[in-house]
Amino acid sequence: MTPCYLCGGREAESVLDKGPVEVWNDLGGPESLRLSHPCVVRQCRNCGHVYQPVDEALRALFDQLYRSRAAQGPSAMGLGAWGRERADALFFREIDVSRHRSAIEIGCGDGYLLRQLKDLGLTALTGIEPSSNTDRADPDGITFINAFVDEHLQMAAPVDLIYSVAVFEHIENINGVLAFCRNNLKPDGELFFVVPNGQRQLERADPALFVHQHVHHFTEHSVRRLLSAHGFSLNTLAHRDDVLCVSASLSGDPTVPSSSLGPRYDQYQPRLDAVLSRVAERLSSERVLVHGACNALNNIVGWVGGDFDLADNDENRQGHVYFGRPVLAPESIDITAYDTVIIVPMAYFAPIRAQYVALGFPGRIEGISTL
Repeated sequence: MTPCYLCGGREAESVLDKGPVEVWNDLGGPESLRLSHPCVVRQCRNCGHVYQPVDEALRALFDQLYRSRAAQGPSAMGLGAWGRERADALFFREIDVSRHRSAIEIGCGDGYLLRQLKDLGLTALTGIEPSSNTDRADPDGITFINAFVDEHLQMAAPVDLIYSVAVFEHIENINGVLAFCRNNLKPDGELFFVVPNGQRQLERADPALFVHQHVHHFTEHSVRRLLSAHGFSLNTLAHRDDVLCVSASLSGDPTVPSSSLGPRYDQYQPRLDAVLSRVAERLSSERVLVHGACNALNNIVGWVGGDFDLADNDENRQGHVYFGRPVLAPESIDITAYDTVIIVPMAYFAPIRAQYVALGFPGRIEGISTL
């Protein structure tokens, strides 16, 4: 049994155990890597954390994936209207950057957020990114370090802010990352991170929960346990659509986790299978337009298949081929050709539904959870 990545516990129960699907890498068409691996999620019986056990075959798959172009998909932070909106919603609306002068970003990608911070007046900025080619000084005065973050990495001076967006869920040695943050943050500094809202996905039987690259499925319970283990106090924990936004510091009393294991999620797979059965029935009996070229749809295609056309609002995906289908812009489609629109991203069901209503779609508009 793979030990829990939070507490080291060696007893766990099954949350998900399904056969292989292709690894979602956010690239359509021939550039995609056709890699497959089983879909397994466990919940620790000692601390309640939900995680994917990683074996050597999966690590080899990660190595191939992260060294490819697929390490940075077409919808990266700041790229296109959707990428800029996510940067604003997941970072700048959640954190008061005016309180800080120096910052480290863990998993900085191409440095988009760091450049925004420099424009806002921060002066000492460092990005740490293992998929970068080399350590370098950016012309904008930002330092980029090609490294994996762990407890052994020490910076020249502590900083006001350490942050990370959609990275912590990927890292097996998450305790090493929190130790790095503790060791390199000023006593009155702030740790801020954004992770997928595993709690909401587990509760809703959302097919989007499983991603091969996601080692951790964080809930409010497991976030509190992680912070407590490293002496952090929780400032805020906000549920925002499909993510958890977490702010913590070293200056207050350490967060005390609940003594219980938190909610059990052993009913996730039976409820998911019921959702998939309803999706499969619709795809086999109706003319369906599916909205959302995303990881959840990747899982649905891998687990149940089906015939459908595909739409998405992300201009970085439109015109490309995903799941063997061209991605269409909703406004370009003859919507009268379909009986049903199925909206896959649960977190964005309401605004996407409103879009199809405004387009005059006469049939059923349903979400994965409302079928």
